[in-house]
Amino acid sequence: MTLFRLPPSSGSVLHTEDAVYEQPQTLHRDYVLQDYDPPCDPTGGLHPLSLFRHVLRAEGLLDSVWPIASSLRSFLGAEQTVWGFKYDNQGQFGVEFYLYRNQGPEDAHRKSVEALVECLKPLIEIPSEVDERLPYFMLSLELNKEVLQRGQADGFRVYTAADRRVAGFDGLSYLVAGRQLLLENYYCFYGIPNELGELRQRLTYLPRAGSASSQKALLPDYLSDCHTICQATKQRGDGLYFSRIRTSALERFLATYLPGPALDLIQERQAELEHLLWDIGIDYSVAFGTTEASVRKAGIYGVL
Repeated sequence: MTLFRLPPSSGSVLHTEDAVYEQPQTLHRDYVLQDYDPPCDPTGGLHPLSLFRHVLRAEGLLDSVWPIASSLRSFLGAEQTVWGFKYDNQGQFGVEFYLYRNQGPEDAHRKSVEALVECLKPLIEIPSEVDERLPYFMLSLELNKEVLQRGQADGFRVYTAADRRVAGFDGLSYLVAGRQLLLENYYCFYGIPNELGELRQRLTYLPRAGSASSQKALLPDYLSDCHTICQATKQRGDGLYFSRIRTSALERFLATYLPGPALDLIQERQAELEHLLWDIGIDYSVAFGTTEASVRKAGIYGVL
């Protein structure tokens, strides 16, 4: 497995403006925007926004990304948008926002490509137009430093359901490039622990998962102690996404792949983050002539 080499950490404490605390009405939600019960009392704890803002500040992107996040939060409400930040194995940083259209009767319109292109128009151009009769249940927007500098995103992604499984579900994602739908991803969710064996079996015939030892490294016990695992098949690599891991498991994950500002915060303020469950993901592939998978990208997810 690959240990990412990120820029040296400043080790600085959480900035006062980035300390966002839980409120009595705070909703605790995972990266598919489903509610969960906190594993301990959340009173006095930090909101997941604290980690997001802390990392954005460390990357020098708070001023450019936060207005977009704030607009989404104002337009849709608190805990209605999922954030994710990602690093590739060259240390390149990116952000993605995910919006689910299943939280109420108004979601189909408010969380549509059309409505969100208009909402974010003062901040960033998004060249996407979709036939709104398309039954997509989710959409996302990816940003990086290049996108933010030019003021134009590549486009929204939309997600549609495929054949529903006995437990969990699967689906497809498309990049909306102008009016084109470009297939990018097929994904399948496995309920844990009941379907962990099925997922392990699936990895045995996916060429990008590598050898038996490589497959075991991709599904370590400390991450498999979770709620669901999503396996994604993409154009240039595959992915695994682990839902609702404890803060101690997040710390171990960060120490393995992403030593830097996120790990600093977890270690510094762990007691104020123990009430949260986290979602993390890795993209991986096997280089030609090798048998061991290499992690190409790693990310963390929370809610706005």
